[in-house]
Amino acid sequence: MLKKKLLNLILMLVAVPQLASAATIVIDGLCYDINPDNKTVRVSKEDASLSGVLRIPESVTIDGVTYPVTMVAMNAFARCAELTSVAIPASVTTIKPHAFEGCAALTSITLPEGLKEIGNGAFEDCAALKAVALPDALKEMGANAFKGCAGLATVNLPASLNGVSDGAFEGCAGLVSLTLPATVREIGAGAFKGCVGLTVVELPAKVRVVGGGAFAGTGLTEVLLPEKVKRVGERAFDGCEVLESVRCEALTPPQGDDRMFPRGITIYVDPISVDDYYHDSYWGDYQIKPFKE
Repeated sequence: MLKKKLLNLILMLVAVPQLASAATIVIDGLCYDINPDNKTVRVSKEDASLSGVLRIPESVTIDGVTYPVTMVAMNAFARCAELTSVAIPASVTTIKPHAFEGCAALTSITLPEGLKEIGNGAFEDCAALKAVALPDALKEMGANAFKGCAGLATVNLPASLNGVSDGAFEGCAGLVSLTLPATVREIGAGAFKGCVGLTVVELPAKVRVVGGGAFAGTGLTEVLLPEKVKRVGERAFDGCEVLESVRCEALTPPQGDDRMFPRGITIYVDPISVDDYYHDSYWGDYQIKPFKE
């Protein structure tokens, strides 16, 4: 019995620092929580009244200990309607889901070179955001990361990414310039859906999958599908009202789906593949013609 009481007492004493580290600390109107590693902290807002320019510090001192700020927490600054600019320090490697969602007045964001992850919907519906420089260290960009950023005009994706996530730039009506790196293999469902200002895009040679609705409702006038493409999803280019022609360089018809392209579109393929495309259950819905070198 005595041993059991001593054991319980030890467990209680060990738990005390953990409870203390779990407490939220407020410094200069920002909230900090110590991460599970007990070496770093994540930042969030105290309330939604933040306005103007936000500069997140690189580190904070809590109870005499200095902690690097490595993470912007989930929903950290969501719906701070009067926030106009954010500078994120070099120490931050992760922006969690919906961190800045709905910051309607946000026009600029400075992302650190060492940023590795942008979570789902992190900047969704930041309609006033005009430009964003994605760092070369970025390894993961979640679904809907910049969805609804109607003011975003230019996007250059870094070579560290091998795909564009579902809905990543959906509804970015002002997007007119898009650069996809050679490393990209997959364009997610709805990735650029509704980007009506997008008239030209060059799909990298390594692209294998174009997801459902990936470019639906864009302003593309022509499409070149590279030789390695294996699948084109449902309505991938549907609603592209000014699309004039599609060239597909895959010798074998990629796996297709319903209404990949607007009705009446002509698909140009390698002369040796015309018959295969013509008899395919999906590609055969369009007029198939041989392309000329």
